[in-house]
Amino acid sequence: MNKLVLSLAVAVTATNAAGCGGGGGGDGEIVADLGWVFKDLATNAVTGCPAGFDTVKVIAIPVDAAGNRVGDSFTDLLDCADGASGDLVSYDPGLYQIFLEIRQGANGNLYAQSLSEFFDLTAGDDTFDYTIFNDAGYFAFAWDLRAASNNAPVSCNGAGASNVELAVTVTGTNDLRSVKFPCGDGGAVTDALLEDSYVASVAALNSANAAVGVSAAQNTDIKDRNQVTELGTIVVPIDGI
Repeated sequence: MNKLVLSLAVAVTATNAAGCGGGGGGDGEIVADLGWVFKDLATNAVTGCPAGFDTVKVIAIPVDAAGNRVGDSFTDLLDCADGASGDLVSYDPGLYQIFLEIRQGANGNLYAQSLSEFFDLTAGDDTFDYTIFNDAGYFAFAWDLRAASNNAPVSCNGAGASNVELAVTVTGTNDLRSVKFPCGDGGAVTDALLEDSYVASVAALNSANAAVGVSAAQNTDIKDRNQVTELGTIVVPIDGI
């Protein structure tokens, strides 16, 4: 399934118009079987629901095949303690981006928000388990390849770039981590990283994994409670063009 980063300010403009509040599918409805778990990334320990946060608010956004919103959002309220065994929500057949908010009651204080996941509920039921990291978050970023000589836009093919690589180092250390993404994707969300200060840069790589361009480094932070740090669009100057 495809990850989509959603702002905490996503507007929920309808309530339970299509959801069944944890029930099974009715006539013509398709079921999404959702599970969730809380973890400390540092130890990989499962911690259970955070104290005082008893509600999982499920938010489903109808989308088209390109991920564009096509209708009002729907919400369902589930018991956080049900996460290990999972719980059911049902919708009219269609494509949805679904994410979870961990709250005190329906609209109380927010503990964390999951990443959004794409569900194809056009033909049958689907299932997904969400992980909420207490001590970690994510980087989200896009890339823009530019000619080093004149800053003109360059396609991945024009740059000879098969992949892009995000390299991050914990500030003040040699603790380097990197992850690659297909250049043609244009943007990505990393796996979870521990809360800390980082130095980040992006390289465009050819088929031999040699860099054909590297962005300027930037200082940034990862926050805890599954938060997403937006690095924005990173310009990668392509050498020799």
